[in-house]
Amino acid sequence: MFKKYRYMILVLLFIASLINYIDRSALSVLAPMISKDLKLDPASLGIIFSSFAVGYALFCFVGGYFADKLGPRKVFAGAMGLWSLFAALTAFSFSFVSLFVIRVIFGAAEGPNGSATNKTLSVWFPENARARAVAIAFAGNPLGGAISAPIITAIALAAGWKIS
Repeated sequence: MFKKYRYMILVLLFIASLINYIDRSALSVLAPMISKDLKLDPASLGIIFSSFAVGYALFCFVGGYFADKLGPRKVFAGAMGLWSLFAALTAFSFSFVSLFVIRVIFGAAEGPNGSATNKTLSVWFPENARARAVAIAFAGNPLGGAISAPIITAIALAAGWKIS
């Protein structure tokens, strides 16, 4: 039974990594407009960028713990739900503090992705195929980085933002 679905699971993990990186990098692409709207100086913007990494780093560990205890399916469901919510809430930030809090929680929600992906692959793939599966699943990260700027820019232009 595992064999029948394992590559579908791998494709879904690849897509999750791709989306994970696109939504994480959206702020970088839109930083000039957002910093203007929220009146953020370069130092404040640097803190905002770092805030995501703090939440992300802490919850890589938490995600691994819960992937072992609860299983990766539950961890993915909770993490993806939260990261989607906080990706959307980024649009409603109104100050440095609100954006800072949203980005920390957004980072925390994305943190479990790597450990839950590895746990999933260790269950669904035999040992002699895991390294290849990990490589394919995580190839979504650099691809997401490569395509995020054009996608985010197109969405921003369609929404009426002027790219400066």
